[in-house]
Amino acid sequence: MGLTNYITGIRYFLVIFGTTYLAMWSMIEPFGLFGLEKPFKSLGIFGYLLLVFITLIISITISTFGKYVVKRTKSNVESHVKKSEQEETSQMELKDKYTVLKVIRESECASVFKVSDLYGKILIIKKTKTEFHSPSVLNELIQISSPHLLSPEGFWLEDGFSYEKVPYIEGWRVSDILAQGDFGFQGAFLRKFIIELCEAIKALHDNRIIHRDIHPDNIIFSKNSKKFVLIDYSFAVKINTRTKITVGRIGYSDKYQLSGKANIGSDLYSLGATLYYSAYINELPAFEERESNPQRIEFPIVANWDNLPDGVRKLLSTGIENRFKSIEHFTKFIRSKFENTQKERSMGVLELPNGDFILMRWLRFEYIEKERFLNFLRNPRSFPDFIISEDLRNYFFIKYLKTHDKGDQI
Repeated sequence: MGLTNYITGIRYFLVIFGTTYLAMWSMIEPFGLFGLEKPFKSLGIFGYLLLVFITLIISITISTFGKYVVKRTKSNVESHVKKSEQEETSQMELKDKYTVLKVIRESECASVFKVSDLYGKILIIKKTKTEFHSPSVLNELIQISSPHLLSPEGFWLEDGFSYEKVPYIEGWRVSDILAQGDFGFQGAFLRKFIIELCEAIKALHDNRIIHRDIHPDNIIFSKNSKKFVLIDYSFAVKINTRTKITVGRIGYSDKYQLSGKANIGSDLYSLGATLYYSAYINELPAFEERESNPQRIEFPIVANWDNLPDGVRKLLSTGIENRFKSIEHFTKFIRSKFENTQKERSMGVLELPNGDFILMRWLRFEYIEKERFLNFLRNPRSFPDFIISEDLRNYFFIKYLKTHDKGDQI
């Protein structure tokens, strides 16, 4: 607040100083103090009037701009105050039942809090305007049990807002994990990601619920279960619901969802866009841009899933009639008819935001601290059942050990 007032004062000073200076300049310039006396003297009284006119226009322009700047600054200050008051009110509404540990996100439409209840249990409370929520869908979500869905434990309505009580799971958002490395999910982890995300979407669609907000920010990799979990059902609605508040995210939503007509095909498009980002750490262009300028989508193959690139292309078709009819059709399509026993070795490690790693150990995933992973890079023979390709091991060796273990050789 102090800094904002200081900047406002400077702007006032510049406006007043500039206007006064120009007014004085218009009066004294005809006397030749700035070297322009000859042009103005040759025009006589018209030269002086012209200078006064130009100065007047400049002064009015500066004054008008100054008022706009001050108005804009005042608006920003009021917005800042209003946001602070909203945060205070939100926390006051929760303080009788919960202790707010952290404000995760705060906006006009929704707020997310990490809290502890009276018994010390850690929970997530999401506060959303009721117009975005469907109470009947929330009731159904409470009944759905899936290891890949973070269903709410309960909810209540109060003063035009819906409050969801959601279990807290320790983990990392997929978007944060991908931000750590130089490449996206590949091989074993791409396969795992696809299988588990599809299972989450299937659990919703089987109950005739569409998510409408599938993207990497809304998928968590759980530290304890080592599973990918789809979260945040604030915009979920029943299939064929007539009245839908328009929601969507550029690059992840098709034109049907962005126009308030989301359906199963819209969720499948969001799935395809999320898979594309997870593989390349690069978002697709907006739907309208892809529709007007079609380009072939490339996608990596994983072991035994030769049809995966074609499957993702069908998910991302701009014509909804060309997409799969259901999530089951997609999962059946991408699998080869004759799967062999080939083990996926191209990517068996995830680098986590906290500096540790998840390493694939044949058919399961193990959380290991960074130092243990570095020991594995130094002496892979001491960890015979860890799956990691030679190229990937070389990548991590160079990234973490080359400058420190100059005597070691791959």
